[in-house]
Amino acid sequence: MILKIHGITDPKKQMKTIRFIKKVRAFEDLAGKKRGPFKPDDVLRIHIDTANLFILKGKAKEFDID
Repeated sequence: MILKIHGITDPKKQMKTIRFIKKVRAFEDLAGKKRGPFKPDDVLRIHIDTANLFILKGKAKEFDID
């Protein structure tokens, strides 16, 4: 089942690319997959909710690849 987030049903559009600016220990993502650990300047494409959490906590910044 794909959840509708603000009218978006394509799961690929629910992703965001971030660049870490601080060290981050390994964690389990929303799909249960182990990610990390990460060091500054590492780049990761991950679900938008998880990406926004790292951005709000000051551990990453949005990385525009376009």
